[in-house]
Amino acid sequence: LRTRNLLMNRSSFEDDVDITNATIDGNAHLHDRASFKGRLDLSGAKIGGTLFMAGATFEKRVSLNAATVENAAVLRRDDALDSHTRFQGPLDLAGANIGRMLDMKGAVFEEEVVLYIADIEGPAHLGDGATVGGELDLANARIAADLIMDGSTFEKEVSLNGARVQGSAQLGGGATFKGRVDLTGARIAANLEMDGSTFEKDISLNSATVEGSAFLRDRARFEGAVDLRAEKIGANLEMDGSTFRGDVDVTGCAISGGFLLGRTRGTSADWGELASLTLRNAHVGMYQDWWSSRTVNAWPERYKLEGFTYERLGWGSGEKEADMMSRPVGYYVDWLKGDTGSSAQPYEHLAQHFREAGQPYKADRVLYAARERQRRKAWSRVDDYGDEKPREWLRAFGLLTLCLTIGYGLGGRYIRVLGWVFGLTLIGAFMLIFVGTVPGVQWPQAVFASLDQLLPIVTLDAAHDALIFGDRAQPYMVVVYFYWYKLMGWVFGSFLIAGLAGLTQRTGRA
Repeated sequence: LRTRNLLMNRSSFEDDVDITNATIDGNAHLHDRASFKGRLDLSGAKIGGTLFMAGATFEKRVSLNAATVENAAVLRRDDALDSHTRFQGPLDLAGANIGRMLDMKGAVFEEEVVLYIADIEGPAHLGDGATVGGELDLANARIAADLIMDGSTFEKEVSLNGARVQGSAQLGGGATFKGRVDLTGARIAANLEMDGSTFEKDISLNSATVEGSAFLRDRARFEGAVDLRAEKIGANLEMDGSTFRGDVDVTGCAISGGFLLGRTRGTSADWGELASLTLRNAHVGMYQDWWSSRTVNAWPERYKLEGFTYERLGWGSGEKEADMMSRPVGYYVDWLKGDTGSSAQPYEHLAQHFREAGQPYKADRVLYAARERQRRKAWSRVDDYGDEKPREWLRAFGLLTLCLTIGYGLGGRYIRVLGWVFGLTLIGAFMLIFVGTVPGVQWPQAVFASLDQLLPIVTLDAAHDALIFGDRAQPYMVVVYFYWYKLMGWVFGSFLIAGLAGLTQRTGRA
């Protein structure tokens, strides 16, 4: 069949209509309350103008498989006639080539819509109250402008697996997605917009690329899991003001701009009791959240931070709790404490930022918290996964010793060793006076003699050694104490040297 224009508008067809491989030089008019009660097959058809199907009813399968429409394909609701376009059977546009745009706004599709490997040279409009009762398959489709799905309802799975959208993908504006949304491997040249919509099942953006921003914000609801693993985002990932009821996995995601969880109480992400956030090996240009206390903040109860890195903290806000660099360091310690993993990397990375910002006190406090966490983990009988493990006795004892003696060599905690020196020196002096057998020993002499034994290598006065270890034998108890005391001097000295050299500040393994 070859014709200039195909005129089937305002008509009713009781049986199947087969126009496969037809060539229509102009427009195809299948609109204006036309009714097709059988199958309509336009597979392989070539339409040189516009395909009009607005305001018509199609009771059976409609196939435009591998069809070519040089101008627009208009399958939208007919507003002029106040008439829905209704597809009661499946709509097959697999492999179709559509020129100016695909317009399906406000139409009703009761069964599946297939646009697999379709090529659309303009925007694809599936918004403005459209309803798709079956699956929507846009896998590996190419859309040369925006994909618009705002305000529509999708009853089953929506697949954009491997799709290429050369504009924005607009899945926001109060749309409802009742099935899974699959954007695995999709490439979006502008923004991904999911603002204000409801997603009742899982969403996959695994290995997707969004060259603009990904907006999962502004009262959007995510009832299932959100998979952002290995995604690349050219601008921001914004999750503020939305509700998340499932697991959000951002493992390995690269975000060139900012990662936003909230800047005020009212704009913070809201998390369900079973929700979690995983940021393992994710990298962001900037990270911003809101934090008022351990229980009132923009984070879920469960989150993983191992490998999470950021180039700077905060992008500005009028609220004190959102001013990241002026936030009290105790808030950060509480934040890191909530990490369910055991890696020291999140502590080290944050401490590095504080040092670069000229806040060494905060850096030392964060590293101290990391060492304390390691000590608790070494002593615990349970690992990160809740399984039983043996206690690491030597590691736990070593960390406890470093904590008690020099405070892991962090900041002014070296002063702890002076307390030990003072206490042990007084004990030694007490023993020389009240337990020792040499008469006439006074407190000043006893204190200096005791202190002299604690100093490794250096000897202040040889007479002090003679007082304790000389010919006039002291009781065995006194001699043993001072041998142990000398050993402690070497231990304290080695700890001090290691701390000053920065060896004790290395957190090592988790």
